[in-house]
Amino acid sequence: MKIVLKTDLKSLSKHYIETLVLLYLPMEKFGENDSEKKLTLSVQLEDGKYFGSAVYEADGIFEKEELSIERFSDEGFEISAKSFAGKLFISLFGRVFGYYPPWGMLTGVRPARFALDMMNIAKTYEATKLLLCNNYLCTPEKADLAIKVAQFDKRVYENRGNKDYSLYIGIPFCPTRCRYCSFVSYSTPSLLSLIPEYVDMLFEEVKMLLYTAKELSLNLKSIYVGGGTPTVLDEELLESFLKRLYPLLEGTNFEEFTFEAGRPDTVTEKKLSVLKKYGVTRVSINTQTSNDEILSSVGRKHTYFDFVNAFNMAKKYGFSVNTDLIAGLPGESVESFKKSVLDVIKLSPDNITVHSFSLKKSSDYTLDGEKLDPKDERISNMIEFSASCMKENGYMPYYMYRQKNTGGNFENVGYTKNEKDAGLYNVYMMEGIHTILAAGAGASTKLVFENLTNSEKIYNPKYPFEYLRDRENILKHGQIIKSFYDNRYYEK
Repeated sequence: MKIVLKTDLKSLSKHYIETLVLLYLPMEKFGENDSEKKLTLSVQLEDGKYFGSAVYEADGIFEKEELSIERFSDEGFEISAKSFAGKLFISLFGRVFGYYPPWGMLTGVRPARFALDMMNIAKTYEATKLLLCNNYLCTPEKADLAIKVAQFDKRVYENRGNKDYSLYIGIPFCPTRCRYCSFVSYSTPSLLSLIPEYVDMLFEEVKMLLYTAKELSLNLKSIYVGGGTPTVLDEELLESFLKRLYPLLEGTNFEEFTFEAGRPDTVTEKKLSVLKKYGVTRVSINTQTSNDEILSSVGRKHTYFDFVNAFNMAKKYGFSVNTDLIAGLPGESVESFKKSVLDVIKLSPDNITVHSFSLKKSSDYTLDGEKLDPKDERISNMIEFSASCMKENGYMPYYMYRQKNTGGNFENVGYTKNEKDAGLYNVYMMEGIHTILAAGAGASTKLVFENLTNSEKIYNPKYPFEYLRDRENILKHGQIIKSFYDNRYYEK
């Protein structure tokens, strides 16, 4: 699609308009030479009033929309240029495509963070909801969801220490590759053979990060071992790694230690015993669906019965357990997904995360030509049912994020039965509440400034081979971290 933006307002850019287009045309490509589709957007601000027009041309379609509104709403809230452009765009595309996104013009990853900012402006729940619905075109249901998560996040912000941090440890290997996945994870025999060497290097990097944090008097709040599937490590290697890590955590006062055991076919009694022995408090064991046919079709080599067995083993060891479900997996009916929700709720996990199916650029589904329909009522029904069931069964939403190219433009929501059982690492990481020191191939350290307004990142090589070859440079990252805290952390 070719986009022509005519405006003197510096806050508007073609990139922003592209993110709006993706709400209606997932996976759309943009370029000046593409003449099949064209969007022309004109926006001006004169005498305290916005004026704009939008024209869409494609395959014989020629549709135009004009709009003008005051810069300040009747409630006294300022309408930004982005908000006006979003209203103009959705007014046009909503009419052309017969669909209005549930999140309105909000395109960011963190709608709860945005809602929290709006709460600071509007002050009350109802005023914030009105602001999200009227100025940003969110549905009342999505506005409620964002505000509820923001309220939980606000309490986490208020408990933030000046030099808190969390530690991420990445083990990007899986027994098989799921067809919807685009994470840096490796499942071929040649790459799995790298695991022992990789774990040794990983330990050296983790040790460097923990020593650096100690020198800087940072306060460790949470540890998250993710992947891939970290429990792909055999029992001996798993114990060897955790046994070396455990003494390094002495003197820290972390709140939670999460270990992803996402694939039930990698979970054993011995592995769970090892995790418990070395201080792990939470595990994530995921089924995605309770439909065995769908599990097979997405490339997962386990059954729902396998998941239930792994889940019950984890509860026997006293872990707090999170379970993931995916709404909108190709081939799954609304009835099948509803059954999955009810099946999982019967087990009463401490946390349940409901993801909306998203087409990732490098996933097998994308490479095979799978398409998304933003108007897909199947996913809408799934998301509405899951939200209703969570509420009825005592689960509250506590963290949330959104992705591009998601069916129905929906969200991913973490629910918890009890606030004290919420997975805080998810909130720390997603909302940028404090620094995340990260180790492993494809991991990125995020250094968050004291005032939370900005951050800097340190990226590790993406692939295990590169990660192992770059040992010398990776182990120098401690110097960059020290420089940040010594020279830039308190910058305004």
